Amino acid sequence: MKFKPLIVGVILISGILLAAFAPQPTGDYLGEEPPGTTPKIFSPNFISNRNVVGGTFSPSKKEFYFCRFTANSLRIYFTRSTKSGWTEPEEAEFNKGYFGGPPFFSPDGSQLIWRAARPFPDDWPGIKPKPGSLEEVAYWSMIRTESGWNAPRPMELPVPKDMRQHGVSVTREGTVFISYGNIIARIPLKNNSYADPETILTGYSGAYPVVAPDESFLILTKQGLRRRLLVSFKKEDNTWTMPKDLGGQVNYPAMNGYAYISPDGKYLFYTADHRIYWVSTDVIHSLKKD
Repeated sequence: MKFKPLIVGVILISGILLAAFAPQPTGDYLGEEPPGTTPKIFSPNFISNRNVVGGTFSPSKKEFYFCRFTANSLRIYFTRSTKSGWTEPEEAEFNKGYFGGPPFFSPDGSQLIWRAARPFPDDWPGIKPKPGSLEEVAYWSMIRTESGWNAPRPMELPVPKDMRQHGVSVTREGTVFISYGNIIARIPLKNNSYADPETILTGYSGAYPVVAPDESFLILTKQGLRRRLLVSFKKEDNTWTMPKDLGGQVNYPAMNGYAYISPDGKYLFYTADHRIYWVSTDVIHSLKKD
């Protein structure tokens, strides 16, 4: 009996050492077995082992960005695939030290977009938002060039400046979907310039819309005591169907939202109880048949 505390201590220390020297995950999707129509926690021992929100893969599946709560603030982290495995997540340099909302890649991987509260660049035209004001919380973007990412800049979209934006998503064609006020709007990209917004849905405040890469469907978050993920499908006449609830199998009671569609359109990622889940988009396509 005298040796029991010593044995317990050795077991605890051994467990800590094993965790510290555990091999890094390898392979696509951090080595996780892809889910079917039943949602699974994504990377429970590497990514979703802490309070996290959102996530996005590059089309090559070699980079993964997500958000982690650090010092009571949401910060952007990333990991990349190497020959020896996925690297230990670390805070992304491009937004280091600032609040950062869930990032996402454009379907072609050329653009990274995220929500942040940070000072506007010195060469920003017009009046800069006051530090700490609602206007300072904006969607930022970086463009990938042959020499790397360019400097982050706030996105200049033709939407009302006095309305807070809740979600920006991009199709393969560069069309932007955005939520502001209680509407979801579509902003086509024409000749490298954004056209006027087209309202596609109303009555959904804080919707955080996420569009499929081919613009065939749209996932949005219904706010309330319990958040719910809904789906709207694009019709042949370019209008959109009334949003349908994704159901209780996806919409857990502790739903956070922050949906994301993988670049290949195969998987829906979202956050519930501050863990990232993923599920086959078959659960979405099955609703179109109803």
